[in-house]
Amino acid sequence: MRPGMRSSSSIVTGRRQMRNTLVPAAVLAGALLLQPRAAAAGGLLLLEKPGSFLANVLKLIADIDLTLPDEAVTDGELEDCGSDDQPPDSDDSPKLYLVDDDKRQCPFAQFKSINDAILVAPPGTKIFVCPGTYRENVLVSKPGLQLIGPRSVGPKTACLSSGSPDPTREAIVSYDPRVPGVTFGFGIDVEASNVVIQGFTVQPALNAPGVSSFGIFARDTTSGNTVRNNVAQNNSVGIDFNSSALPGAAPGFVQRNCLRNNNHDGGGPFGDGIYSDLGLHNAYIQHNFCTGNPTTCIVLLGSVLVNQNTNIEISHNEAVNDGAIWLVNTRNFLVDSNKVINPSNTGMLFGGGDDGGVVSYNDLRGGAASVHGISIRSDEGGPFVPARNIYVKRNRVAGFPFDGIQLAEGVTLNTVEANRVFDNVMAGIGVVTAQLSDMPATPPTNNTIQKNHLRENNPDCYDDTVGSGTAGTANDWIRNNGETENRPGLCKKGR
Repeated sequence: MRPGMRSSSSIVTGRRQMRNTLVPAAVLAGALLLQPRAAAAGGLLLLEKPGSFLANVLKLIADIDLTLPDEAVTDGELEDCGSDDQPPDSDDSPKLYLVDDDKRQCPFAQFKSINDAILVAPPGTKIFVCPGTYRENVLVSKPGLQLIGPRSVGPKTACLSSGSPDPTREAIVSYDPRVPGVTFGFGIDVEASNVVIQGFTVQPALNAPGVSSFGIFARDTTSGNTVRNNVAQNNSVGIDFNSSALPGAAPGFVQRNCLRNNNHDGGGPFGDGIYSDLGLHNAYIQHNFCTGNPTTCIVLLGSVLVNQNTNIEISHNEAVNDGAIWLVNTRNFLVDSNKVINPSNTGMLFGGGDDGGVVSYNDLRGGAASVHGISIRSDEGGPFVPARNIYVKRNRVAGFPFDGIQLAEGVTLNTVEANRVFDNVMAGIGVVTAQLSDMPATPPTNNTIQKNHLRENNPDCYDDTVGSGTAGTANDWIRNNGETENRPGLCKKGR
């Protein structure tokens, strides 16, 4: 237990006692027609014996600052978090290029193989793929191609359905990840720009030891690609999405995909729904649904020395019984209106090299295997480069075994504002100097924590740094509404 932290049992006992006295306290205050502070100032407490009922009631009222309102995010503001589960729009364009593996669903199809259709199709062609099982590693090497499968349900419905995919209703790319001379394989390999991959189920035909399987891969020399309404399951990585940083490169989109059970350990990255480690720029990751990916739902691992991720929006995604949303070496980003339920580690992690981001209106609920709710650190992803200029505002964070919101390892110039943080086993908001990895213990400094509403944490407000900030810390704590703290002055009990 951290110094100054009260045990959970003592806090519960104290709150039970408080609840028992709140009703008579309110009645008495109304009868006296006095503000609690005026009552104390008027000497009423001195008229009673120490420990008497009236003295205890007036002390309870006087401890509450009625000028400190609840300014944190409301339940109503979080109603549209997560995926909207919208199915693909219907496509009425002429089906000039048609693929069917057995010609049962589409007897007039010209091709039985997706790759055969790609070989003859000119750039910009739309290729419709009928239900069936396509046992091939698809290579898309022509710009502007659109591969359109028959999916008709949204990502959440697809992810929560049981049973094997139905080849009479779905286009299933069942690929062999074993490629001679390499230790990984791709189901759909996008090597050109402005490509659309829509409506497929992508999964390995088998998973071999020592071989990583990537469902859909977009190379970092491409841009303007769209991956939407697919199911990527049982791979090492569901979607590995990268893009070019060249000026004028078109934005990319990863939207409304189901990422499920991507957990094969082939010796490389594994356990990730949406992944990027070659650089991602001008990208939108939206309305995806993740479940059963043990490491992350979404992870962007740019390099601060080579290819930092830039201009990223991650919004309206939903991760249930899944991994984290994790950004490292990412600049100019928005993480907004996502829902994370029962993650297998920290719900959202922002690591070394992150600079200039907004984390807002997210709903995070922890479980027994979770760690922190939101953590801003500096040790992940390579050289020690403090995460900075991140604005964490109006999120709801509850039920995590460690801190609700944590700042650690030298992070600086971040703002944590108007979040609702409750029922976390350790601190509601914890600013810690402790060494969490092989990096030196470096205190977070010059961060601002303000207008947050914190309840039932241990304690609500925690800061072990030393400096010229609030209560002798190295950070500024302003108008935080909480009941417990490790140093007087970090938070104050309000309405």
